[in-house]
Amino acid sequence: MSLWYLLLLPLVGATGIFVCKSTVSKWIALFISTVVFVISVLMAVQFSQWGNSSYGFISHVPWLNSLGITLDVGVDSVAMLLVLLTTLLTPLCVWGSFSEITSRKREYYAWLLILESAMLGVFAAQDLILFYVSFELTLLPMFFLIAIYGGKNRAHASIKFFIYTFTGSLFTLAGFVYVAWQYQVSQYGTWSFAIHDLTQFAATMPPSEQGWILLALLAGFAVKIPVFPLHT
Repeated sequence: MSLWYLLLLPLVGATGIFVCKSTVSKWIALFISTVVFVISVLMAVQFSQWGNSSYGFISHVPWLNSLGITLDVGVDSVAMLLVLLTTLLTPLCVWGSFSEITSRKREYYAWLLILESAMLGVFAAQDLILFYVSFELTLLPMFFLIAIYGGKNRAHASIKFFIYTFTGSLFTLAGFVYVAWQYQVSQYGTWSFAIHDLTQFAATMPPSEQGWILLALLAGFAVKIPVFPLHT
């Protein structure tokens, strides 16, 4: 069974919601998110890497070979647990919103499914560019969910949230690209954004460079989590 079922089904559901009547949008969202949860449970049962650091459900899809960018996915035991948690909470969020969302239902449930797909992409990505794109894609549905369905100051909050988190994540992207560039100019001579390759290579870099890269990654992740005092 492929992880791509989990990543693409919510997007299919979001597309269906946009073209269907608003009155059935919540039921489509509930059905799709429940199916995704059931698939994730079946995958967890089949997952044979529990308790070790190896990966399962690995899928290699070449993309931009000249830059070493692929659409590789796979999960270890920790990522599998996070996938299960995400796919469990999504249908619960959909169900819990039935009585709360009374207007613009299609947008709400479509963005919720897109958010689920992006989060699952974060946990399954084995390529740093795919990870980064998934990581940043979460901003888009969150921006609209806050802007449309938030509280009194939702417009200001959504814009501030988007700018603040996107700016921080640019430092993270710079850290990723720097490691990949160093990998390319080293004895390897080719680009790679594979997490496995760059993790091993980064361990051989000078401690001073590792420190700057760590700060670059923290600049984005600390804002995203969010960590005090970057939680505003």
